[in-house]
Amino acid sequence: MNNNFLEHIPPNELCNKCGECCRCIISAYSEKELEELDDEEAKLFLSFFKKYNSLSELDEKKKKYIEAVSSFMNKDIEIWYCPHIDDRNICTIYEDRPSFCRSYPKNGWIVTPPGCGYKGWQYEQREKQKKIIRKLKEQLLILKTNASNNFQDDIIIVKELEEKILEKIAKYKKYGADNW
Repeated sequence: MNNNFLEHIPPNELCNKCGECCRCIISAYSEKELEELDDEEAKLFLSFFKKYNSLSELDEKKKKYIEAVSSFMNKDIEIWYCPHIDDRNICTIYEDRPSFCRSYPKNGWIVTPPGCGYKGWQYEQREKQKKIIRKLKEQLLILKTNASNNFQDDIIIVKELEEKILEKIAKYKKYGADNW
């Protein structure tokens, strides 16, 4: 029996409805990188959100948050906001909001503002993914250890599986998967 209460709560019910995620959006990509992506979601993001001109437009709490995220990501980041959130933290286009708003937070790796109600859920999602990556690494080690050096077919199969496993792990390198 799973005693984890977060497993049974839909993520949208964890939202504090503070509007900070709509006022302080961080993309893993710069505006230039988003423009270069041949991706409909990137194009929609650029057409939908507005970029802050400078950090001076943000309050001190957001500035500290941005500095911490920038340091963690080891690069300068750009901050965006949604022009459709009002002073009461209500989305003025809620019924017509884009898919990335509907699915927020899409996964446990999304950067959320301080005090976000999703923090516990995100932690749990990240831990699940880490467990999967650790299991893949374990399987890779077993494959390599048990591969027969006498049979060329075994070596080819092991190499193919190794490539697939390493490809899955590579997606999480930016989050520290090498150390899991």
